[in-house]
Amino acid sequence: MDFWHAVLNRLGLRIADGELLRQRMSEVALLAVDLELTGLDPQQDDIVSVGWIKGAGFSLDLSSSHHALVQTDSSLKQSPVIHGITDVELQSAVSLQQQLVQLAALADDHVWVMHCHRLDWGVLQKSYRQCQLTCPSPVIIDTLLLEQYLLGKSGYQNSPVSLTESRRRYGLATAPAHNALEDAAATLELLFAQLGRLGVKPDGQFKQLSHTGALISG
Repeated sequence: MDFWHAVLNRLGLRIADGELLRQRMSEVALLAVDLELTGLDPQQDDIVSVGWIKGAGFSLDLSSSHHALVQTDSSLKQSPVIHGITDVELQSAVSLQQQLVQLAALADDHVWVMHCHRLDWGVLQKSYRQCQLTCPSPVIIDTLLLEQYLLGKSGYQNSPVSLTESRRRYGLATAPAHNALEDAAATLELLFAQLGRLGVKPDGQFKQLSHTGALISG
């Protein structure tokens, strides 16, 4: 087994993704995904909105922007306060199954980007099971984990790594927060800034991220 296959096995990624590791960053199709939820427990809470946006070559594809409110029978809890999403608005929302099918179609040919994948990915896995759909298995870059790696290199391991605080360190505008599409775009912008901090250039290979602990197999 060669070195990169060993890396892939350690990460839990598919051997076929060895081709991905050799791709130039400018060639990697990215999909930033964000969810707004009824709470912070991936096993108990549900999706109330979903947003995603594509990117490549260190730029966002604004034409790919997607945002949708999602139907739910669950209590909205603090969602009206935190997200501004109300029961009245959700009366015209789309079905969760429809959104999951659309998202799954973007798993094989895009690397997903999330900030704190444990929450959103955990909710997505539960949602696919509940809808009796096959859960996709994307490769995910977690910008929270990447920020923790970068802070560790600088000796600031205990610094906050929220999306807002992480963006602030790169001089990026304050993320609006609590809107799935806006947060997805803010996450992708953060990734591009982090890649710059890492010294990863557009012609650099994707495998330059393999040692950071920020690559996750869905």
